[in-house]
Amino acid sequence: MGKQVSFRWRVEGISEAVNQITGDIKRTVEEDMENEARLLKKDMIDKAARRMPSPGSYLNKFHISSPRLVYGGRQILITVSNTHQWAGAIEGGTHGHTILPRMKGHLSYYSPAYGRFIYSKGVWHPGAKAFHIFRDSIRDLKPGMVRRLQAYMRGRRTFR
Repeated sequence: MGKQVSFRWRVEGISEAVNQITGDIKRTVEEDMENEARLLKKDMIDKAARRMPSPGSYLNKFHISSPRLVYGGRQILITVSNTHQWAGAIEGGTHGHTILPRMKGHLSYYSPAYGRFIYSKGVWHPGAKAFHIFRDSIRDLKPGMVRRLQAYMRGRRTFR
């Protein structure tokens, strides 16, 4: 039920450059792309911690795949996901909706305001605000990642 977001970008001339690099240099490029992916994950966790009133276990559920070249080396693919059960609602928000009981004929919850348990056949949830953690992290970091990779492929290595 987690929100899975993947993004791809095209870097001109990357397939020719990739075909020319081998061995230690290729491993260095792969390590540098891994560092970029870790930077993206850290940015998402930082944004979530700042924006959400109580992020709880959501922060521990971010996953980033190893960056890899696809389409004959013309694009880089990084898959970003969060497997928290409410990740989709946290990212995109929700509309107002009714919450109905699943098993019993009623919902029950403790209300500090009344000092007792409340029983109900359903409740109206007004919806939840969208936090846009994926969207904003990708928007903020993608241009720099592309610039550094293009500079690397042109021979002006700027990672590290």
